[in-house]
Parts: sequence; C-alpha cells; structure tokens
Amino acid sequence: MNKKNNPTVCVDFDGVLAKYEGFQGEDHYGEPIQGAKEFLEKLNFVGLDFVIFTSHNPEEVKKWFKKYAFPEPKEITNKKIPAPVYIDDRVIKFEGNFSKLLSDLKNFNVYWKSKKIFEKYF
Repeated sequence: MNKKNNPTVCVDFDGVLAKYEGFQGEDHYGEPIQGAKEFLEKLNFVGLDFVIFTSHNPEEVKKWFKKYAFPEPKEITNKKIPAPVYIDDRVIKFEGNFSKLLSDLKNFNVYWKSKKIFEKYF
C-alpha cells in the first residue's frame, strides 16, 4: 500500500507501548504492553504511518523496537510533530468547555497509578 501522503498517528512510548510505573532511570525501558505490537502492525496494514514520541534517547528506543520485533516507525522523536491524532496515557481531551476541562483535570489519573494526580488541588 502506498503510504506517501497518509495521515500520521503519533504514539507515546512509555505507558502506551512499553510498561511504565514512573521514572526508574534514563536507561530503564519497560517490557512491551500486551497488544502494542499488534496495534502498530494494524496501523501499518491499513496504510497509516506512525511516529513514536518519547523523552528517551531515540536510538535506544529503536533498539527496543528491534529487540521485540516491533514494526519500524516512520520516526522516533521528542518533538511534537503535525499529526491529526496523538495517543498517550497522560492526556485530557479538550472538548471546548473549560468547566468540563477543570473537572477532567481534577479527576485525571493514568491507568498505572493508584490515585488521582490533581485531586488535592481542587
């Protein structure tokens, strides 16, 4: 399938593709999350490009991809690139309503943490 002008899906590394339980050092890379490899393979199959964004060293993440035989991303970067969608474990979707946004912020949690992050501030 020709992917020359296909949309790009930006996918976070820690907490989406690799297990993450908080910062454990620059050289710590979690094991793959179940279904992550198949998800990226599906993106390839339907003709979508994907870019990995991470705060890790891109060359080390590339090694992780090879170690676990993950499909090769278009790019691995720590910069926000133009894309129609971002997939991240630490996101709140803005839906045009700031009251709802404050409520969402108050109740926000990531799946790998046991308590809400900002609850004490509201």
